[in-house]
Amino acid sequence: MKKTLALLLVSLMLLSLAACGSGGFSLGRFEGNEYHNDMLSLYFRLPASWHRADAAEAESLLGMKRTVYDTYDEEALAEVEKDHAFDLGYAFVLSTDGGLDRFDLLFQKNTGDGDSASYIASAREQLEKYGDLWEIRTVSNETVTIAGHEYVALEMILKNGDTVLRYYYLTTVAEGYYVTMILTTSLVDYSFADFLSTLNQSSVSYYGLETK
Repeated sequence: MKKTLALLLVSLMLLSLAACGSGGFSLGRFEGNEYHNDMLSLYFRLPASWHRADAAEAESLLGMKRTVYDTYDEEALAEVEKDHAFDLGYAFVLSTDGGLDRFDLLFQKNTGDGDSASYIASAREQLEKYGDLWEIRTVSNETVTIAGHEYVALEMILKNGDTVLRYYYLTTVAEGYYVTMILTTSLVDYSFADFLSTLNQSSVSYYGLETK
């Protein structure tokens, strides 16, 4: 398990491509095992031990029915992006082959012109509702900058007996949507700081941007 998360970190390095800089709203695209999203300046390669969940698997992993846009064909995806014809959905749901660790990208319409901090506060409240089932051991927040985009981060550890789940949320606001990267892992000793550092440094070095 530790190896699979390490592979994801290694793979969250930008590809040797020229930045398109097209701007505007984008759910991003997978080209083979490489994800591209110019709006977020986010580019990474999917490790061999991870895979993209289809709609049925995503529903099982998430515990609810949600639209997963990387299951759309190119024409359908372009229409959704053009019309902003959705309120809530995942650009992708990624999973280790064993299904215990995930990395997802969630879009939700910002109908009230809220900010990332308020969105994260709401997410925290939702997770804390499970306090009767889980022992909430750690809650922490910070703000980080990844490739010129400011994200509010939330880290939570939920423990029930010997079962530990760590939730890491990174939320920014872009083109009228909350955009949230969600990392879920069962690893007790996993370092979210390492994940942030890898993603931030790789993105910043590629785009020549400064961190805050």
